[in-house]
Amino acid sequence: MSAFLPLGPLGQGAFAIMQISKVGRQVFSERAFAHSGTAGDVLFVVLIAIGLTMWGLGCWWFAHGASTVSRTLCQRWHGVATGYEECL
Repeated sequence: MSAFLPLGPLGQGAFAIMQISKVGRQVFSERAFAHSGTAGDVLFVVLIAIGLTMWGLGCWWFAHGASTVSRTLCQRWHGVATGYEECL
């Protein structure tokens, strides 16, 4: 079950980065940061790409965790008395 632990930070981090990109686009367009009107758009695209990369990594971790749990549950147990956590 510990294979699912990275899902929380990856999901929350990706969401936060995407929210920062939306706010940054608005703030930079209003303030004309560095005398460039496109700084907010560049920041938006870069942060959205980072957020989607983190989200994709979270999907990979979910698939990894689900396959690990399903492999462990589908194995034949040989009568050895071990805890569930020891099998992962």
